[in-house]
Amino acid sequence: METDIKKPQLSFTLFCDDVRQEVGGKMSFIGVFENIYANTFPAMHLRLTIINEWMGDNSDHDMSIRIYTPDRKSLIAQTKSRLSLSGRMKRCRHISMIINLEFKTQGTYWVDIVLDRQVVSSLPLPVMQIGNQSFH
Repeated sequence: METDIKKPQLSFTLFCDDVRQEVGGKMSFIGVFENIYANTFPAMHLRLTIINEWMGDNSDHDMSIRIYTPDRKSLIAQTKSRLSLSGRMKRCRHISMIINLEFKTQGTYWVDIVLDRQVVSSLPLPVMQIGNQSFH
């Protein structure tokens, strides 16, 4: 008997400051961004929230997020968790939060989304110095 087990598909990834579960199941993503700005380095980012939306069949998987330095030689943060999908073509939003993430230098850091020990997506996260000017 042949089994057709498909890996979940990553629908999207968002970087933001925080997330809230609203009445009725809606989610509010607060402070969505694609770059991090700092006046000086090393810089401390107080909270990095990463939202991944997955689609797939009933299945459980090991998931991790790894953040690497611009040269990809050093791992500066990692989360590990279990992803549980509950139904055909259902969506599952997985939320990871990293507190007090230090960026030693400016540059493009790399965020790898890993499912069952395979990199599913590798996303750039530019960290830029802006001097003393306001960045809002």
